[in-house]
Amino acid sequence: MDSVVSATIEVTLEKLLAIATEEFNLVWGFKQDLANLTDSLLSIKAVLEDADRRQVTDEAVKLWLKKLEDVAYDADNVLDEIKYENLRRTVQIRNQMKPKVCLYFSFYTPLAFLWKMAHKIKNINVNLKRINDKADRRGFERRVAESAPSRPLVKETDAITADPVFVGRQNDESKFVEKITGRINEVFPVLLIVGMGGIGKTTLACRIFNHPHTQTHFDETIKSILESLKETSHGDSRQAVMDTLREKLKDKRCLLVLDDLWNEKPEDWDDLKNTLMGVEPNKGNVISVTTRNESVASIVNPHNWYNLEKLSEDDCWSIIKAKAFEGGDIPEHFQTIGKAIAQQCRGSPLASKMMGAVLRGKEIDEHLTILEESTPEITKEKASYVRTLVSKSSVACKNFQDFNHLRILVLCNAGIKDCPTSSGKLIHLRCLDVSNNEITTVPSSVCKLYNLPTFKTIDCYLEQLPEKLQDLTSFRHLYYCPNEDFPMPPQIRRLSFLQTLQFFNVSDKEGCRIEELGHLNNLRGKIEIRNVELVNSTAEAKKANLSGKTTTIMLKFCWRNTNEGNTTYESVSESDMRNENVLESKIHDQSVLEGLQPHPNLRIIGIEGFRGKNFPLWTMKMLKLDKLIKIELRN
Repeated sequence: MDSVVSATIEVTLEKLLAIATEEFNLVWGFKQDLANLTDSLLSIKAVLEDADRRQVTDEAVKLWLKKLEDVAYDADNVLDEIKYENLRRTVQIRNQMKPKVCLYFSFYTPLAFLWKMAHKIKNINVNLKRINDKADRRGFERRVAESAPSRPLVKETDAITADPVFVGRQNDESKFVEKITGRINEVFPVLLIVGMGGIGKTTLACRIFNHPHTQTHFDETIKSILESLKETSHGDSRQAVMDTLREKLKDKRCLLVLDDLWNEKPEDWDDLKNTLMGVEPNKGNVISVTTRNESVASIVNPHNWYNLEKLSEDDCWSIIKAKAFEGGDIPEHFQTIGKAIAQQCRGSPLASKMMGAVLRGKEIDEHLTILEESTPEITKEKASYVRTLVSKSSVACKNFQDFNHLRILVLCNAGIKDCPTSSGKLIHLRCLDVSNNEITTVPSSVCKLYNLPTFKTIDCYLEQLPEKLQDLTSFRHLYYCPNEDFPMPPQIRRLSFLQTLQFFNVSDKEGCRIEELGHLNNLRGKIEIRNVELVNSTAEAKKANLSGKTTTIMLKFCWRNTNEGNTTYESVSESDMRNENVLESKIHDQSVLEGLQPHPNLRIIGIEGFRGKNFPLWTMKMLKLDKLIKIELRN
């Protein structure tokens, strides 16, 4: 065991704290138990730093950390069950079950479930209390006071120490630098960055401070001035210090950065602000503040916050790669697994960096349980703690019921012809990859994996997807390669969080028309829309709302010509009729493409089988923009 264990535990604890404080419809039966769990997690989190330092020479501390890791995983599983049950009931209610059945599920089943979960949480709280008591007996140094367990360690930050991995915040940096250097007509305006712990506030503040525009705009930083005051004002009165500070700041433009502010006393803030304005009343000086505490934010600047949002999964994955592999080659299996790990980082750059550090320098099989035909039998107890499983054998992957807490299941090139029905019982699953197999169907049980964000069936012989795919309300990424006749699952519009849908086959059936895309505004990357000839009008095409999908970078529209290859002889009247149909098709295609206008920042566009005589006006406008880099035209 090494320091990465405590890093792994800290990531787990951060995730548990975020989940434990979420509002679930089911928590009314054990709210107090969840509150106790939150307090215990915060208390344990406070001693991790000292435990990490002491485990180097103390075997007992290593054992303490191992027990904590096991209990943290148990807590993660329980909270995940609560989340799953909440999603399951939401889907049932949405699907409008019959009143009698609905009454049964909404009353009897939750009571049994609540009792079961409350019992589990109570046991976890007992175990956490034992671990906490042992921490006290060993004299671990706590980073926070017992009276304020929610407040983190206040540690000094500096503007010199810079993390070279800076991903997903370039726009935030540019916007904030512009704000800081543009407030030249105000006296000490306060610019405020607000965000949860680990979201990257300090890193962003350092980048802003060291930005060339910031450095040339300001003459002094108050931190450097205060450091000089320490050497010259020992024992001086406050007035003497203020006089010295006024002299230092005279005719200079200065920047004060207050990182991770926690003081909730309005009188202290007013005193600081008034003092600074009295010392240097000239315009152009700025105070920059970062905080995770909204009470502090409402005191410092109640009207103008800059909320730092979570990173995208792609950004989290980029951080993990940079930290784990440092520019080296990434193992093939790890592409799928790493992206699933990135999803678990919940948009936190800190969690992504810590997970990257955990994975650095380790072989792929150190993070996985890999099953082959020669793999010795894994005990049921050990299997229940396995989170990531790669199976390379059709024999080994027949039953996964013992692996009931799996988060990632990879069955690529396993020689299987059917997706295992038992996979539908893995309620904790976050990634299911059955690519490169002879699978033709996916069992309907997969549609009960309400926590599942990622499903991959690349290079399979898939004939259709389950009709109830719409029930996967957590779904974000669907990777598959269908042909033009592949039927889309109905009402895909309900997958409102969907980000990856590389192919959409238009149908004229209810729930499978192009308007289903109109509700999927989180789609990103590439989208290929096939069978566009089945779209009836400009108005119907506009319902896809492609102009609102601003994170897509590539769009391809494919028409299928049903008359292609027809060489039969025709009479004159038949020929005239066909010509009329061709003319109608040209006009129809033009009007449909008019309604499929994408957003103006598209990078690549492809059009295949288009029978119109002219392209719509929006295509000409896009050609004049510098965003479009590639155009593909076929047939």
